[in-house]
Amino acid sequence: MKYLPDHVKIMNGLVQRLLDWKYSCFFINILIIVFLELANTEQNSQGGGSFFRRLFLGVAMALIAYPLLKKSQHRLFMLAFFVLVSVFVQAAYFLNREVEVTYYYIIHIAAVLRMSFMLLVLILIIRDILSKKSLVSDDVMGALSVYLMFGLLFADAYISVLALDPESTLSIPFEQLKIGDIYYFSYITLSTIGYGDITPVSPIARALTILEGVIGVMFLATMVAKVVSEFSVHKE
Repeated sequence: MKYLPDHVKIMNGLVQRLLDWKYSCFFINILIIVFLELANTEQNSQGGGSFFRRLFLGVAMALIAYPLLKKSQHRLFMLAFFVLVSVFVQAAYFLNREVEVTYYYIIHIAAVLRMSFMLLVLILIIRDILSKKSLVSDDVMGALSVYLMFGLLFADAYISVLALDPESTLSIPFEQLKIGDIYYFSYITLSTIGYGDITPVSPIARALTILEGVIGVMFLATMVAKVVSEFSVHKE
């Protein structure tokens, strides 16, 4: 290492700092995506959110998950899965909307694949944090990133249900529903605020909202509390 040029040492130092603060960078990325999606005024029939924002989030999740996978076969599977998700998300965004049946099925499949990929990344992050003997502040940001990802995951679940049953899933008429409304509904459900301006109508939508609310409360009360507590103990 002592024979490396200075610019190489500087680059290695920067890469190491990024790895040390990977969850903090990921948390900021998710926070930006969440605010952009909440401000999204596209109609639900326009493809389930901005393709480029979704692609950006997918790349960030792939970069987080890649070093957490130890075996090369698992890394190849994750990359192949990411490519598959990207293809369907792109198809959902750019497909000819005149073919309504095909279009809504593609939206449904794209949302399910996004949910599966996020669930994979969620599990990897939680496993990584829980496997550490001592926790640092970056791990706290990792736990908070997982919490925000649950909101994105359930938003995709609602989009998936809406694609199959657009008229009877949520209380807002489908033609008036914006993408931002779906993410707003997901996060007020996750945080158990529940203003009541948007309510679930179909049985599956009601089941999803109950599941999301329970997960939101339990995750904050267990995982986040545990991580913060252990970080405080090790810090002392």
